[in-house]
Amino acid sequence: MKINLPISLINKYLDTMELNEQVASFYNDYFNYFNDYEFNNEISLYSYIKECLEIDENDTYFKNFEKEYELNNIKELDIKKYKNDAYIKGIKLREKIKCKGYTLDFSKYDPYYLFIYDEIKVNKNEYFRETYDVGYFKDSFTYIELNKNNITWMSTIPHEINTMKKDIDIVKNNVLVLGLGIGYFSYLISNKASVKNITILENDEEIISLFTKFIMPNYKYKDKVKIIKCDALEYLKNNDLSIFDYIYVDLYHNANDGISFYYYIKNIENKLNCNSKFLYWIETNILCLIRRITLSIIRDNIYYKKYEKKYNSLKDNEFNNIVKTIFNNINCLTISSKNELDSLLSDDSLKRLIINYK
Repeated sequence: MKINLPISLINKYLDTMELNEQVASFYNDYFNYFNDYEFNNEISLYSYIKECLEIDENDTYFKNFEKEYELNNIKELDIKKYKNDAYIKGIKLREKIKCKGYTLDFSKYDPYYLFIYDEIKVNKNEYFRETYDVGYFKDSFTYIELNKNNITWMSTIPHEINTMKKDIDIVKNNVLVLGLGIGYFSYLISNKASVKNITILENDEEIISLFTKFIMPNYKYKDKVKIIKCDALEYLKNNDLSIFDYIYVDLYHNANDGISFYYYIKNIENKLNCNSKFLYWIETNILCLIRRITLSIIRDNIYYKKYEKKYNSLKDNEFNNIVKTIFNNINCLTISSKNELDSLLSDDSLKRLIINYK
C-alpha cells in the first residue's frame, strides 16, 4: 500500500481513532464501576461522572477532549415514549418466567441511571470522530429482560428500541429474521400491513419454547409468523433466499460479538444471486470497529517497516481472518488524496473491504 499524503494529515485520522477509543473507555469506566451509585441531584449529572472518575477540572487536555466530543451532552429522555412502545404495551408478562436455562423477567433503570440509547454517531468531516448518545430517565423505567446465566440476551431498553427502529420502518413483504430473542423485531413488523410473512430462524429449542408459550400468544397477527429451528448460517448457505425481500440479522449481543457474524454473513451475501436486502442490527457500530482495523493497518504501513510480515503471519482465528482480509484488500492500493482516504474509510467501502475475494 502506498500512501502519498503528509504524515501530519494521516496523524489526524490516527489521533482521532485513539480519542474515539478513549471516549469509549470514559463511558465504560463509569458504566462498569459507578452507574449503580445513588446520584443525589445536588450537582449536575456530568459533574458527578467526572467526580466519580476523579478527573481534574483543570486538565487542559481533558477540557479540549470533552468539548470536541460533547461529553456533557447528556439528555433526559421522555419516559412516556418508551413506556408507550408497542411491544412493551402489547406483551403481557405478569410474573417471572423460568424456562429451563432462561429467565424472562422485569428489570429496571433507576432514576438518573445512565445508558447509551442509540448507535454511535460518526462525523466523517472530522476524521471520523465517534460520539455517543447518552441519556437517563428522572423516574424508574421498567423493561422486559431475557437472561441466561446472568447474561442479558435481549431486553426492551431504549438502546434496543432505537437501534431497531430504522430497519423496522424499512422492511415489507416477505421478511427473514435471523435470531428470535424475545421477538421484539418480529412483533413490531408483524403489526405492519406492508409485511406479509415473517420467517424466523432460531437454533435454541429453549428460546423457541419460551417464546411460543409466553410471548407468541400476545401477537395480534401471529399467522404471519413461522419459526424454523435451524442453524441460521447453514440455512443461508443451503436455501433459496430469493423468496425473501428483506433479511434481518440479529445473532449477536454487541458489535464486538457481532463483527465475526457480520464478516461471515457479508461473504455469504456477496456470493448470492438474488435481490434480497440484508439488514444488520447495529451495523454502524460494527463498521466503526472495521474502520479502526483499517486505520491500524494504515498506521503500521507508515510506522513499521516489516508491517507486511506482521499481517501475513497472523494465526488463523475469527478475528485475525477479518484483519487479514482487510489487509489483503487494501495492501495493493495507492492513496494520493484526502478524498481517496475518506472514500476508503466510508461505510460503503468498509462493507467491501471485509469481502474475501480469494
